[in-house]
Amino acid sequence: MCFEVELNGVRLCTAGAEELATLSVHLTWARRELGGSVEELLNLRASGAKPDLEQLIWTQTEGLKIGDEITIKIVESADPDLPTVSDLLTSEMKTTIQEMVSKISSQQKDND
Repeated sequence: MCFEVELNGVRLCTAGAEELATLSVHLTWARRELGGSVEELLNLRASGAKPDLEQLIWTQTEGLKIGDEITIKIVESADPDLPTVSDLLTSEMKTTIQEMVSKISSQQKDND
């Protein structure tokens, strides 16, 4: 499975890879006040992770504005785009994440 992502009719990427654990497209709006001024951010990101927790990014688009049109189409593709960024987590980060997942799982079992 892949996600084909377009912005204003222009294809940004076809995100997908073999052996993915997650695949997502995030649209994020943030407003923050810094030293008396207000900053608003509107960003789009297509990303995923492999089972070994390698993080992949296909597109990261900043500066979106009101009126922009985003299309996400779920497709099958034998030839998705290569990610633009691949970031392996350190073994310490992987251990921390695995410990958190284990803790949450045991808490959920206790609540059942």
